[in-house]
Amino acid sequence: MKILLLFICLSTFMFASEASTFAKELGYLNSYATALKKAKKEHKILMLVEVEDGCTWCYKFVNTTLQTKAIKRATQRFVRVIVDKHTKLPVFFKTSFVPIVFFIDPYTQSFIVESIGYHNPKRFLLKINKAKK
Repeated sequence: MKILLLFICLSTFMFASEASTFAKELGYLNSYATALKKAKKEHKILMLVEVEDGCTWCYKFVNTTLQTKAIKRATQRFVRVIVDKHTKLPVFFKTSFVPIVFFIDPYTQSFIVESIGYHNPKRFLLKINKAKK
């Protein structure tokens, strides 16, 4: 019984903070409110990435797409934030699909472009370029 309890505790600890771990690895913010303030102050579009703990496609998107040099370079113009989908967000950014990326006008908090699901770097660059226009 003690071993089972230990396993459950360790599993919870390992997956409890995937979004914050991803944020640290990528150099993204991990708070929507903080990112929104920064986007307004810097007059930049907000790039909101929603993931969920234990999501294989989220892990793949973060570690294969967002980690590429081309994507890192292309997203420098945005204020980037990555959060768990269960984080408190405005209702219009709540979704059951992950990973999902919203490119958001910080003044109206309306999305300019959304990208649902896993995309390889080439396809995701198309979404980025559309958001920049």
